[in-house]
Order: sequence, then structure tokens, then C-alpha cells
Amino acid sequence: MKLILNADDFGLTESVNLAIVDCIKAGVVKSTTVMMNQPGTAHAATLNAQGLIPDVGLHFTLTSGKPIAEPSLIPS
Repeated sequence: MKLILNADDFGLTESVNLAIVDCIKAGVVKSTTVMMNQPGTAHAATLNAQGLIPDVGLHFTLTSGKPIAEPSLIPS
């Protein structure tokens, strides 16, 4: 059996991002999922571009953070 630990909430804040990178470097965490509408998202993208994140997925964020799209463009 293989256990894969995924770190949730990448992009939440810079400190969360750095903690996730530390866990990946230590070999404890194998992947993460990024929240695209949080204060640390740009920082998370920078870390990912540096090759520090081996596997990243999308964390759907429906109830927190600022919408990415202009609300008037989304029909109800």
C-alpha cells in the first residue's frame, strides 16, 4: 500500500506556502492543491515556477476569498 499525503490550502498565505514547501522538502508531503483566490496565490505561483512543488492540483474554493471573475459576468 502507498500513502500519499497532500497539503491543502496552498496559496492561502505566504507562511502556509512556505510551510508546505518545507514539508515537501522534508519528504513528508508529496503534493498540494492551490486556492486561486487567496492572498498568497501569487506567491504560490512563484514557488511553483521555481520548481519547488512536484505535483499541484486545484483546490475549489466556493465559499471564501474574492471571486476571480467579475460577478456581473456570471449569470445566476
